[in-house]
Amino acid sequence: MAKSIPPFCQRVHVLKDWRHVRDALQRFPPPALAVDEFGEISEPAWIFRGVGSRDYGLTPAIEREARQASLGWPALEAKLMEEFRFRAGLYLDLRNESDFELLATMQHYGVPTRLLDFTLSPLIALYFAIRAVQRTSKNGTVKFARVWAISSQVIREASGPAITQARAAQAKHDGRSESHSVSLSPCDAASDRDAIINDAKWTRNTVDHIIAADGAFRSSLNQTGCIFLAPPTSANARLAAQQGLFLLNGAHSMSFEESLKKVANARHTQPWCEAFDISPQIFEEIEKHLFQMNIHEQSLFPDVLGLAGFMNQRIRLHWS
Repeated sequence: MAKSIPPFCQRVHVLKDWRHVRDALQRFPPPALAVDEFGEISEPAWIFRGVGSRDYGLTPAIEREARQASLGWPALEAKLMEEFRFRAGLYLDLRNESDFELLATMQHYGVPTRLLDFTLSPLIALYFAIRAVQRTSKNGTVKFARVWAISSQVIREASGPAITQARAAQAKHDGRSESHSVSLSPCDAASDRDAIINDAKWTRNTVDHIIAADGAFRSSLNQTGCIFLAPPTSANARLAAQQGLFLLNGAHSMSFEESLKKVANARHTQPWCEAFDISPQIFEEIEKHLFQMNIHEQSLFPDVLGLAGFMNQRIRLHWS
């Protein structure tokens, strides 16, 4: 078993052959639109993250870098955002990018941020888990890889009240009223189309509000914790191929794992976080099966670097 298992992870499975790996990861239902008991449209889904060791937790790069710096992770991230926006203008047009879009761009190019990459595909997460081991193992020392599985529905249900509470705290601090008039006219009744459009707008506005949080809004999130599910506002080739999306921490006084534990564990008794530890003895077999399923370097990195990686895979898996 892993050296330490975060308390929010209810189940850890050790998988030692391909059949068990396939069956364990493919039992999760695919994303689907649903209407809840209040008539709200939601998109329940499990999301997945592959890492190169079962000893690795859910730690964004900015938190790891902040341990070596004299700044906390929120201050270090703000400094990096300022620096990147200034210098990247030599190569990229960032004039109209929101804070979230800026962080996603930084993440794409390898700059540390609070964003934690996830995918909607458990098999793509599996690929990245064994890929990470192959790229980092030294002297033949290979550890168990790990795939994390988290219910995005639980994250959404847990983050919503925290954000509502934080907005109310900010409104009270500013002397504003958060009440809204409700029209009873049939002409103003919201349709399913309105619900989807409004939800997308709410998500975009909220993620930027969380990143730029200050005042009573930030203080409230620091008390309750806040993990937010943030789909990309626009897809690049890699994000599209990898079915990528992000989780981010809105509580500046906590680590990602501390915030995740606080917002979700207290609200749900059913398993919403599981981990799958993959034996190194079956890495090559897994890679061959995934290759047959068109999950390989070129399909996930659709550029020349991906093609080069694909050719190296062909040599290693098929031509050696």
